[in-house]
Amino acid sequence: MEISRKAAKTGFEWPNIDAVVDKLEEEVEELKAELHTENRERIEEEIGDLLFTVVNVARWAKIDLKMPSAP
Repeated sequence: MEISRKAAKTGFEWPNIDAVVDKLEEEVEELKAELHTENRERIEEEIGDLLFTVVNVARWAKIDLKMPSAP
């Protein structure tokens, strides 16, 4: 979440949570498209974009993400 906060401070921010969720949906579609190309580098980039956006959804929802405990 710290990276997300730093990015927001530099101007990389959405106007509201709905805009972040729209971006999340966009990132899912981009990942789905790349999965069919089998281009590993692009798939990794899209997964990173998706994860970054999920973190921003959590930040906007004021959810502190925690790492799951080991089973």
